[in-house]
Parts: sequence; C-alpha cells; structure tokens
Amino acid sequence: MPSQLIDDVMSGKTKLTDQSGPIQSACSLYIYQDAYKILKLPTKEERRLALDRVPELLRPHIEEEVKRLWLIGRK
Repeated sequence: MPSQLIDDVMSGKTKLTDQSGPIQSACSLYIYQDAYKILKLPTKEERRLALDRVPELLRPHIEEEVKRLWLIGRK
C-alpha cells in the first residue's frame, strides 16, 4: 500500500532510495515540508535539535532539502 511505504520512509523504517520513483516523489513533498518547518525555527540550536530528531535513514534527505531551501532564500 503506497501510504504505508511513505510512512515507512518518513518514520525511518526504510530507505528512501530503496523505494520506487513514485514513492520517492511522494515523499519529496513531506521532506520539503519538514525541511521548511526546520528552517522556520528561530534559532540555530533549535534547528540543530530538530534535525537531530529526524530518523537516521531520513536525515540526509532532510538536511539536503534544508540546504537547498536556505540557498534559495538567500537570493
């Protein structure tokens, strides 16, 4: 079931890269939303703590999206 596959990725139970293209694409919205929420936190320490709470298998993808959004926001 696609929703379960997405939940498994977002909860850190499975790797994003092990999923099919459509599931990865669906997860990208949630990754964007999580990264956006982290960037909106008021302090660097709060952002760091929020990233530390992201499941290990998902963290690199969230970090990458945070960096991408941060760079876009600087323009």
